Amino acid sequence: MKDTEIEKLRDKEIEKHQSLIRSLATLENFEYSSKPSAFNSNIQTRITIKNIVCGLFGFQYYLLFDHSNLSYPPDILLNSDTDFHLSLADIPTLIRWDQPQSLLNTLNIIKSFFVQHQLRRILDLGIYKLSFELDLLDQSSLEALLQTTDEGIIVYIQVPFKSTQIGKYSSIRFDFYISPFKDSIERVETNFNWVGDPLPKTKIPPYKSTVTIMDYIADLELSVDELIRQASLRSQIAEKKLEIRKQLLMILSKKYEKYLLEYDDDTFTFLSLYVIMATPLPTSGREEILGASIVNIHLSTDYPDIGPVVTLSSPIHFNPPDSYYPATRELKFTYNATDSPKTTIENIRYKI
Repeated sequence: MKDTEIEKLRDKEIEKHQSLIRSLATLENFEYSSKPSAFNSNIQTRITIKNIVCGLFGFQYYLLFDHSNLSYPPDILLNSDTDFHLSLADIPTLIRWDQPQSLLNTLNIIKSFFVQHQLRRILDLGIYKLSFELDLLDQSSLEALLQTTDEGIIVYIQVPFKSTQIGKYSSIRFDFYISPFKDSIERVETNFNWVGDPLPKTKIPPYKSTVTIMDYIADLELSVDELIRQASLRSQIAEKKLEIRKQLLMILSKKYEKYLLEYDDDTFTFLSLYVIMATPLPTSGREEILGASIVNIHLSTDYPDIGPVVTLSSPIHFNPPDSYYPATRELKFTYNATDSPKTTIENIRYKI
């Protein structure tokens, strides 16, 4: 084989390897960093992988690639300060490394072994509540982590739950704080990891330790579905009301375009007009001289259930003789929630 052909094959191998490394950036629940080979600074051969378990840092290990044979599977080096051990013979993807998903599958297999190791550590605590809960749950779908902190031992168990309303899985993490004597649970806290917009925690049924996690998840899925259904309904109503407000302001802005000062083109809750008008005095009923006034029309987000608030502001009308500041008066007019936008506008115009 000619040298140029060898170089082309080598370049192709390097590009494939670099693409493989870049693909790590798209993975969830993994963090990575890379270092170049001492023999070729353009090739990343030492990859640090941080596994995120239960939303927390779980453990770290290294993938070591041979710079001269990048198509070969990497060596795997675990941190020496962990009691988690791994046999490469347990990772079949290392044997079939030429498969497109070999790297991703390898990372997932290592993580699953780590979670199994954490489950064994949790069971070794000998706390009946934890053993009973784990026996009921599908351990293939959950994540578990045991950490020793300044507060003592904390056991994290993260369980997925599904909403039929959105068809996707979110998860809830149960944080079990173990007593200093390691024989009981002092308290349990919950943390949600939502897919999509989070629901207010105040509306989520609280977890009680007297209920099994499995039963709580079943109740939670029903509650979440109902909350999402209600939120969706409120969103539809809000969108409909937004469209009605928009319709009213658009008619006003076009009908009185030459008087238009400004209007809210985002939430459609405000419009302002500049008009020349005569206003009756509150005592005599006589009309004052013509003067400039600002007509402000405010729409509640609950319009048409709540009618518009119309105010007139003028430096000439309404204010006491010794004041030079514009005064404001609210305009009272006939309004019914069933009125069409055109009827509402006519009632406002008539009063003005």
